[in-house]
Amino acid sequence: YTKQAYKDFVLELETRWTGDDDSGVMLRKPELQLQFGTSRSLKKDMTCSFYTGGQEKYPEAGRAQGVEGLLKTGEWNHVRLEARGDRFKVWLNQKLVTDYQNTKYPGEAPVGLQIHPGVKMKVEFRNVRIAPLE
Repeated sequence: YTKQAYKDFVLELETRWTGDDDSGVMLRKPELQLQFGTSRSLKKDMTCSFYTGGQEKYPEAGRAQGVEGLLKTGEWNHVRLEARGDRFKVWLNQKLVTDYQNTKYPGEAPVGLQIHPGVKMKVEFRNVRIAPLE
């Protein structure tokens, strides 16, 4: 996690993984996750979708669209996350795939990279950059 808490920000990174990946980016308070890889609960790839941990774990409005044609399996993928208040936009390899709004997630918090223990996978991150938005 970052030492600094962020409210409105842009996060850009490159990620790649092999195996049965289940990782992502953690943000906001209460905690919200931007998923990379396969959802443990849905047993399908939910890359660039939002996981809330609530009753509807992956709300329809927070599910990425068109990822299948953009995701480069086993290669570096560029992800851009823009968080402004309670609205979250995600680009995968330069294409907008998610535009999600939820009033439950307006609060600032540190931002973290997430990986599940006990899952056989290798996930890598590089060129991680974060900047506050005004």
